[in-house]
Amino acid sequence: MAALGFLAIILSFIFGATISSLLINAGRRKKIAGIYAYSIMLEAMLLALLGIIDITLSGLWRNAVIIVGLSFLMGLQNAVVTRISNARVRTTHVSGMATDIGIEIGNLLDLIRGKAASDNEINSRSNLRLHIQTVASFLTGGIFGVIIYHVIGGALFVGAATILFFIARSGISAAKAQVRTRLSSILLEK
Repeated sequence: MAALGFLAIILSFIFGATISSLLINAGRRKKIAGIYAYSIMLEAMLLALLGIIDITLSGLWRNAVIIVGLSFLMGLQNAVVTRISNARVRTTHVSGMATDIGIEIGNLLDLIRGKAASDNEINSRSNLRLHIQTVASFLTGGIFGVIIYHVIGGALFVGAATILFFIARSGISAAKAQVRTRLSSILLEK
């Protein structure tokens, strides 16, 4: 039973990443400005739904639904960030980010020892900073997330969803403004 539970978590994560990828691919094909913001908006709505489920559902199924739902949302969110960053950032893979930190430290040590070209130094330092900030954010968010969840429960999901909603709404508005600006400049040229 435990193995099936872990399989459900993994498959849910993969399904979330798949849905995100399909949404982003369709948006790119249709040239939808702000497709990433729409993906974040979907995540916000589903996170709010999960928060409502957490608040209202009780019993044995509650934990399973929350765990599988969060896994789906992590897959969805990780795929959005991976696509936006061209695979430079994977927000839910701490072990991979820790590996990247080790790689960049090794690169910088080679630079210090004169074993690598100095033109790689800026890139290595930038990547190292990005990976350290990502891991630190993940750990800080994880610690405070657990503490806050124990205090307010599923309302944490609804609150986080609200923040994501406003971030996504801002991105969608900015994308629409860019489209209007492009259209205006095209019309003015004619």
